[in-house]
Amino acid sequence: DLDPGLHALPVVPLAASLEMLAEVGAVLADRNFIVALENVRAYNWIALDTGAKTIRLEATLVDGEAVVQRLHTAIFEGDNRLLEGDVLFADEAPSSLPQLPPLQNPQVPIWQDHELYTAGMFHGPLYHSVAHLLAWDETGIDAQLAATPVAGFFDDDSRPTFFINPVMMDAVGHLTAFWIAQSCGTDFSCFPSRIDRIELVNAGEQATEGYLMRGRVAFLEQEGGDGRFLQGDYECVDHSGNALFRIYGWHDRFFSVPHSFYYGRTNPRDGWYGEDWSHLYPELSGDYLVWHLPAFPPGFLDDAGAVWKRLLAYTLLSRKEREVWQSLPPNPLRRSEWLLGRIALKEVARCWLARHYGLLLYPADIVILVDASGKPFVAADGLESVGEPPAISLAHAAGYTVAVAGPAESAVGIDLEALGRVNLEDFVLGGFTEQERARVFALSEDRREEFALRLWCSKEAAAKSLGIGLNGNPSQFEVRELSPDGLSATVYALEQQIAVSIRRQGDAIISLAII
Repeated sequence: DLDPGLHALPVVPLAASLEMLAEVGAVLADRNFIVALENVRAYNWIALDTGAKTIRLEATLVDGEAVVQRLHTAIFEGDNRLLEGDVLFADEAPSSLPQLPPLQNPQVPIWQDHELYTAGMFHGPLYHSVAHLLAWDETGIDAQLAATPVAGFFDDDSRPTFFINPVMMDAVGHLTAFWIAQSCGTDFSCFPSRIDRIELVNAGEQATEGYLMRGRVAFLEQEGGDGRFLQGDYECVDHSGNALFRIYGWHDRFFSVPHSFYYGRTNPRDGWYGEDWSHLYPELSGDYLVWHLPAFPPGFLDDAGAVWKRLLAYTLLSRKEREVWQSLPPNPLRRSEWLLGRIALKEVARCWLARHYGLLLYPADIVILVDASGKPFVAADGLESVGEPPAISLAHAAGYTVAVAGPAESAVGIDLEALGRVNLEDFVLGGFTEQERARVFALSEDRREEFALRLWCSKEAAAKSLGIGLNGNPSQFEVRELSPDGLSATVYALEQQIAVSIRRQGDAIISLAII
């Protein structure tokens, strides 16, 4: 709302990339027809993170004398190969006979026509290519296409003609998603990884309204790594029973995702990735809010060129925050931690604002900055008409991410550490006062680690509430009082006494300080 010109991450659909391969291959081919693509491998999306992008297309003649002329083609961004495959040309068009068998046990689809592109699909209006789901079963799905015109594909005045109509071909991915949703629900993401063969008969057709699109799909056994895989065969058939294209061996990578990701990527204002953990601290007044952001599935954020991580960034970050995001070092773990931290801070702040002022903002309207000491704060720019933004604090470790928000006039600090991550002796000797060390080592060995983490997190939370952090000198913060149940402590620092509440959740110790 505050920056209407801000857009999410534009990604070039795979179907458009296939057309690029066909076009660069046609530059060298001297046969009459493009008849197939084979051995297509998709390594990364063409994503326009920073606006316009220059890519390089290459074609190499592999076999120019055979009846079927083969060219190897590829798309590059710099030295990075994004997509490659063989494009085949011949003097005769392939057969137009459909090949796929009928559904074995056809059932009525769950989704109605009006739900197809409002229930999680993120495609813009141009790519709403499936009009109606006809039937499905455990072997696949049948659908009717809408018209798939490409007028205006590049700009308002463009009227292109394509070897492969990207709007029609993109429906293959839609069919896969609709089939998965029938039996697995909507909490997933999938994306193509390779295609064995696409036979092209009349794949540039645009007047496709009512044409039959069929897919026969199955999950495969685990092939290694995280996630699951699907393989499908597809064809599009016109009103006369002629196939426009046939696809064999379209492979997709499949991930189950939190419902929050499914919903939030298309409904960023109403969606939440985290949850209220204020119940852990029943002594808190309603002026304070503690927030937890669950971790995403292992490998999810960094798979396929980190496209889902980038999608999150460009859905949730403000313009200023995107500049910081672009400047971060390429280390995947560091970028993930930074992004998850920003998501947690934005959510705790906008939930706090909604509860106190009755207005739910877009995540991108909440701008998180840091002061000279590294303490995060909510920028007031644009929020003058809403109300004074809250004080905030953040902690993350071992996959946990937590944040706290409170009234602007308060000072808050939160810290978290997980059991099983520290060398206890080195940890205690390096970060504790003599009195604290004595208290730790006076305990039985099985109690020392958790006790030490309760002390440490209390010191960290207190230091954050003062806005200075430990600054490499943790001994200037000392826990002199710790309740017998370990749920509260008093930290002495800089001539102040700071009360801290401590909780254990799973294998994490979480401490909260409020001044």
